[in-house]
Amino acid sequence: MTFDRLSLSTIGGIRGIEELDGERLCEELENGARFVTFTWCVSLVLVTFRRPTGVIYLAPGRSGLVTGLPYLLLSLLLGWWGLPWGPVYTVGCVWTALRGGADCTSQIVEDVEIIFPEGFSTPEQRARMTKALEKR
Repeated sequence: MTFDRLSLSTIGGIRGIEELDGERLCEELENGARFVTFTWCVSLVLVTFRRPTGVIYLAPGRSGLVTGLPYLLLSLLLGWWGLPWGPVYTVGCVWTALRGGADCTSQIVEDVEIIFPEGFSTPEQRARMTKALEKR
C-alpha cells in the first residue's frame, strides 16, 4: 500500500503509537521499528471484497507475521471461494501477511509533521528518523 500524502486523520488510525513521543519514535526507528499495513479479503460467491487495514506500528522485535495472523486466517477462511477474484486476492493477502505486512514507514516518516500533532517531533528528530530509514 502506498500513500501520496497522509491525511491529518491518519494519526487516530495508527495502532500501537499511544505511548510514543518524537524522541522515543526516533530511538525505536533506529532499532528497527516500522509501520505496516495488511490486506484481507472476504468472498460472497460472485463478489470478493479486498480491504487494507489501518496503519499498524510494530515496535522493534515485534513480529509482523504474528500481527498479520488474523488477516491471514480471515482471508484463508473466507476469501478464496469467490469467483473469479477470490483465489487471486486471497493469494495476495496471504503473501502480504507472510511477509510481515506492507511497509509504509518511509511514507509515515516523510509526513510526520502532517500526521502527528504539532510539536510531536523537532526538525532534528525528523532528520534522525530519515537517517534511520536510509540505513535499512
